[in-house]
Amino acid sequence: MKKYISLLLALFTISAAAQDLTRSITDGETTIQYSSIADAENKLIEYINNMDSYSSFPSKLFSELVVNDERCFTYNFERLIERARDVTVRPLRVVTSDDGNLRLYTWDVDGGTMSCYSGIVSYRNQKGIFSHTSETDNSWNYETAEEVPNYADIACGAFEIKRIKLSNGKHIYAVFTHSSGSSIMQMTVVEAYAITESGIEQYNLFRNNGEETNSVLFYRDPSGSFPIDIILTDEELIIPETMEGDNPFGGDRITGRILHYRFNGETFEYTGISYPDGLYKDLCDFQYNVIISYQEPWIFRIDKMPDDSYRYASWKNKKDTDVPNIVLNGGTYTSTVLDESDSNAKEEKYTFQNHDYTYEVSWIVEYFTYIHSLKVVVKHGDEVLLTITDDKE
Repeated sequence: MKKYISLLLALFTISAAAQDLTRSITDGETTIQYSSIADAENKLIEYINNMDSYSSFPSKLFSELVVNDERCFTYNFERLIERARDVTVRPLRVVTSDDGNLRLYTWDVDGGTMSCYSGIVSYRNQKGIFSHTSETDNSWNYETAEEVPNYADIACGAFEIKRIKLSNGKHIYAVFTHSSGSSIMQMTVVEAYAITESGIEQYNLFRNNGEETNSVLFYRDPSGSFPIDIILTDEELIIPETMEGDNPFGGDRITGRILHYRFNGETFEYTGISYPDGLYKDLCDFQYNVIISYQEPWIFRIDKMPDDSYRYASWKNKKDTDVPNIVLNGGTYTSTVLDESDSNAKEEKYTFQNHDYTYEVSWIVEYFTYIHSLKVVVKHGDEVLLTITDDKE
């Protein structure tokens, strides 16, 4: 009898343990039961397969899984990442700090040229592992009419985490994120955070002209996929400088110079503008570069100057670090719409005078960004002396 009771107790214990291992997640319509994170991953992939449609990534199910099951904190989700490539506008990314204390999840299922990221932030402190998701967190308190910090925003668009050690031994996490306003408006941001006993908090890691901030950004128009435009090391921070103004691409434009910050053990202190190594030193006084073209054996460039005029410089059988063959100041800009029914297509021309010689640099712009039929013409009076063309489509 005692053996029979012992056997029943053993079976009951095993059954209870099995029930304890089984958990569930739901989005209100679908409920998934799973026994391990690998099992949950398999069932999320099965969910995507059964949906058989674009934008069918199970955002709420995945968010509930990560937020409520701390075992996700060390799981790689490689197979889900691979499967999600076909059903998300931008890839599902799982980014983890090198010490394993901060993990960020981000994906985009709604955005086209404009990114609409969802995100989850998970961190570990002295009290345990905690997670927040943009799928459920509210960023506005309607009772008090106050904005509430949404920790999940930290993760939206994240693609890299760098850990910076301060002189006092404390570690700060610099999170790189990318966002897209359209096909021609893109931004890279670095935001600094500290993991404390009370949670994750913004940290003012950057200092510019006496003002401290937890973030720096690089905005440019246009941009391709998210390159790591901002360079952050244990010693310095480098950000390409941009200026807003008229140019073939519209919007903000890379000048070719860099904004430089030096790490002093506590903050990255702004030290000023550094000039590029790849340009003759006497040509570095421009507002921003309009165009650079390499047409062997020629190199030519046009820069907008501080007085809003334009400068032309060209080299033949030289590098642009050398003294240019010719530099012309006081250039003018004209724009001509090619078809009144389509204002997106126009010819842009920059004209420079050198006594009796005229230098014309022109191209066709379509849809604000696409340049073709680039041409440089040198004239003496009405006589054309030289024509350089680049008709690459």
